[in-house]
Amino acid sequence: MKFKALVFDLDGTAIPKRPDGMPSQAVIDAVAKAKKVCHVSIATGRPYSLCEDILDALDIDDLCIVNGGTHLYSRKTNEYVWKQEIDQLVLQELFFKLKEFRQYDVADEKRLDRVPIEEYRTDEAIALACIFSTTKQDAQKIISVVKGFKSVTAHAVSSWKDGTFDIHISHELATKKHALQSLLSRLNVDLDQIMVAGDGGNDLPLFELAGWKVAMGNGADELKEQADWIAPHVDDDGLAVAINKFILKKD
Repeated sequence: MKFKALVFDLDGTAIPKRPDGMPSQAVIDAVAKAKKVCHVSIATGRPYSLCEDILDALDIDDLCIVNGGTHLYSRKTNEYVWKQEIDQLVLQELFFKLKEFRQYDVADEKRLDRVPIEEYRTDEAIALACIFSTTKQDAQKIISVVKGFKSVTAHAVSSWKDGTFDIHISHELATKKHALQSLLSRLNVDLDQIMVAGDGGNDLPLFELAGWKVAMGNGADELKEQADWIAPHVDDDGLAVAINKFILKKD
């Protein structure tokens, strides 16, 4: 199959999962070659301001899915061309319910500085709220609380801190799946013409749409179970291996 679009996650997929992670030369080279034969984009939980240097290194200028799938950003026009926000009152009620998890910090895409959950307030609608470095057990409890609210959803992704999880909370119609739908309609690409690659729970929505699904060797078990192919570990340039094999057709 000839793919017309490639969309991949950043942390744990294109770069090592650490604050200063950057793409290897092998990944940079593979992406450069892929750009010659198809559209290349990203789908990351990061806000655009925290992935601009990575995109510069990869020389990606297509539309970008950022903030966990809540925004679609155009690098060419420097504007958000699609977004979906959570109602302010819903968010306030949700975090009132989550105040028992006061030991964890939270931030959103409009206020990047972290504050304890019990101190979190917002005076405007936001698209993505992140709770940082929770235990696996608390991550499950937090997601259970979120499920009690009709218009929001949550996904757990492995944190930069080993053995812990970050929780991404967004509008139920603002996952990477919904942003990918908007992206593909703008690129005029069919679902079976796209390959996606990821490693975390928030990449599962991408897998609901893509014609070919690649999970990283370091990825979550639930992602690997739904993958068409499992790439090597991010530290072994797994994304570059996948691009060479399926986009460039080089074994």
